[in-house]
Amino acid sequence: MGFFTILVDTTSHVAANFSLGSKFDPSARYDFVGEDQLFAPIYEIASFDAMVPTEPPQSWRELVSPERLFKYGYPIFGAYYRDAIAKEQKPEEIHNAILELAHFKLLGPTEHTQSSRIVTKAQAFAFLGPAIQPRINGAYHLNRELIASHSAICDHISPGCDMVMSNYPSQFTFAAAAMKFLKDERKLIDCIKALTTIVLHGLDAAGGAGELASQIILLCAMQAALPVTSREGIVYGRPVRLANFLKVLTGKEEKEDPGKPL
Repeated sequence: MGFFTILVDTTSHVAANFSLGSKFDPSARYDFVGEDQLFAPIYEIASFDAMVPTEPPQSWRELVSPERLFKYGYPIFGAYYRDAIAKEQKPEEIHNAILELAHFKLLGPTEHTQSSRIVTKAQAFAFLGPAIQPRINGAYHLNRELIASHSAICDHISPGCDMVMSNYPSQFTFAAAAMKFLKDERKLIDCIKALTTIVLHGLDAAGGAGELASQIILLCAMQAALPVTSREGIVYGRPVRLANFLKVLTGKEEKEDPGKPL
């Protein structure tokens, strides 16, 4: 007989010891014989993209529809959209509500006395994560905080629980919420400064500073192209015309002949 508990919507202060070493684990059974663990790692349960339909979309409209896109990534957002549609709520209102929820999931807990202008290091990585997927090595406490309080996915916990790896895999909901947050130039700069600090300390994983800089440039070009493509209705979470994106990126006008390069 046994039981287990899952804590949700907690803070890093509550979950500070979620990766406690087995030799310090008070739940370990007396004289337990076998492998030094009670169950397989909970983070290996495959729930990501669980709601994505197996059938491919039959049209462009279906491909980019919020109903389909919200099913990618964490299953909870797809469930929210499905249930709200069943209650005959407006799709645009559902879209905005889900992105607001995703925003606060990435933002994490904030102190009541904390200025809204302050972006913490963990928040910076939380909002850059879905957009450009920077990876960090060696920053145990930052990885732990991102998992506990900022909706990062736990990739790995070492057997000795002295190393934790987090990640923000590509998913529509968090990416759209992050793009909406990063449209504020001041917040984007604060996030880049936090990322720069990690790079300078050599804690960035594969890719390096050059690749991250390229991703940030592409992110800024996408931000600039969004208002041109989506003048009304849903802005964040809609595709951008390639011509508009390349025009912003290169500064060149679209040619009449689509077969010629810009």
